[in-house]
Amino acid sequence: MYYFFSIIQNADAKTWQVYLNPMPKQWESHFGNIYYEATAYWEKRVPGTHFTEINQREKADFVVQWASQFYGTRLGYYISSANNDLGRPYIAITLGYMDDESVKWQDVKFNLVDAEYAKLITIHELGHAIGFDHSDDPNDIMYPTIYNYDDWLQKKSQTKNLFSQLENNLQKSPQNIITQFNAKSIPLKEEVNSKVSEAKGYVYSRQDLLYSKNYQNPEAKKELDKAWVKLGEAKDYLAKSEWTQKEGEKYLSVSDHKEAYYKYLYSREMVNKVWDPILEINSAIHSADMLELEYNSQIEKQIADSATKQKDKTCLWIFCW
Repeated sequence: MYYFFSIIQNADAKTWQVYLNPMPKQWESHFGNIYYEATAYWEKRVPGTHFTEINQREKADFVVQWASQFYGTRLGYYISSANNDLGRPYIAITLGYMDDESVKWQDVKFNLVDAEYAKLITIHELGHAIGFDHSDDPNDIMYPTIYNYDDWLQKKSQTKNLFSQLENNLQKSPQNIITQFNAKSIPLKEEVNSKVSEAKGYVYSRQDLLYSKNYQNPEAKKELDKAWVKLGEAKDYLAKSEWTQKEGEKYLSVSDHKEAYYKYLYSREMVNKVWDPILEINSAIHSADMLELEYNSQIEKQIADSATKQKDKTCLWIFCW
């Protein structure tokens, strides 16, 4: 149920362009932001890896879609070939399923998959999509028996009972952990709200700047393209931060300070990551401006030289000297 986490230093890192199919609205409250949590896992584990959402499916490295049926006995799978109805490699994660497939569609009642398990499956299949094979280590998220849902549920039940006992012991202890979370969640919320507001303003100011740029120099255009990619990364981090910020607000509204604290903690982590791509945007635009300035100077010089040659040629014919 719990998997070790180790940084993979030698893996190929890149920005993956993902076409994300929307999750059914009626299931969002149950599953939350499992896609963003799954991408955050790999961004941490493989330094330099990023995921950015795009609107054109045909340009995506792979597609993520949410399923409502099994594929054989599995709750998730990855198809590496683009020879399918989607036209791209894709991962599919089953969020709900039927006990009796003979029931008429209008009478179907779905069993929702455990949200934590759905997140683990999403992490696992994303791992395949970015190039990782199955692991031989049973403690690794890429170990293939993660597919055994019934075994996983049983282990979760056992672990949950253990944690329930620990929680009871903590409640009886002199230092009540709940009080600690009450004291920490509100200041963290205020910090996150401030950081998200600042980052959001800056991200969209960079977007407006990029829209205003129009270069003639091919090399400057390449720098502008780089800046757009980095803007996508910044917006992804911002979206993850805003999502978990709202989740934190939901938990605070029902006085669940512990869950709120962890949501805000993750939100702060994501919003802090916004600034690296922002700096790269600024650098790319500066380079593009310098390249364009040099390019324009060369064009102006060519025009001036051409005009001088034309004048000399005219003088030759009419004996200017």
